[in-house]
Amino acid sequence: NIKKYIKADYCFVNQETILGGGTPSGYPLFNSPDSVADDLEKTGFNIINGATNHAYDQGAAGILHSIDVFNKHPKLTYLGLYKNEEEKQNIKIIKKNGIKIALLSFNQYVNGVTYQKEIPYMINFHESTMLENIQKAKQQADITIVSCHWGSEYDNEPNDFQKEMAQKIVDAGADVIIGTHTHTLQNVEYLKAKDGHQALVAYSLGNFISGMLNDNCQLEGMLYFEMTKKKIKNVKFTPLVNY
Repeated sequence: NIKKYIKADYCFVNQETILGGGTPSGYPLFNSPDSVADDLEKTGFNIINGATNHAYDQGAAGILHSIDVFNKHPKLTYLGLYKNEEEKQNIKIIKKNGIKIALLSFNQYVNGVTYQKEIPYMINFHESTMLENIQKAKQQADITIVSCHWGSEYDNEPNDFQKEMAQKIVDAGADVIIGTHTHTLQNVEYLKAKDGHQALVAYSLGNFISGMLNDNCQLEGMLYFEMTKKKIKNVKFTPLVNY
């Protein structure tokens, strides 16, 4: 029923749960079937964020399996999870109509995991790593879009951490920030960088679709914008209800 609305050249979605292989499972250790990748592609999504607090729910093997599944879909770009350090260092860049778009994904939380010891190949919220990658992206692309899995679940307003990090990310060169994790709809606004450029920030767009029962988790949004080599324009926000 939503397929007819997913029509842009590039359509981003956050895939909260890992495609870990084996038997599908629910809370607290989620595992989604491989067919989710097929469904996302058939619906029209082609940029998929995998860096969430549930990324390690099926261990390192689950992350590697999910990467392998999405790699079988050449039309999909899978963000935030990497097989090794070398892969992590390569900025993902997509091209359309002569415009180069850099895609980065950062994740504040992984449930029950110490980043560097258990999953060193996942980009985390170490500030120096974030800013270095964004600056590198700006040298390689016209537009830089950053996915941030951050904030406090069920909050309707971005917390101080989100606000402070958003400004630092924009100052480093990001043109767009798309926030996920809180399951709620939060502010969408423009931030001005130190160099004067203006960036679009959506702190959280809420759940696009879910089985959560909390009232404030049923309200969400779909964000649309167009890109030139120098700026974001024609921004539109569509309010949605998970019914």
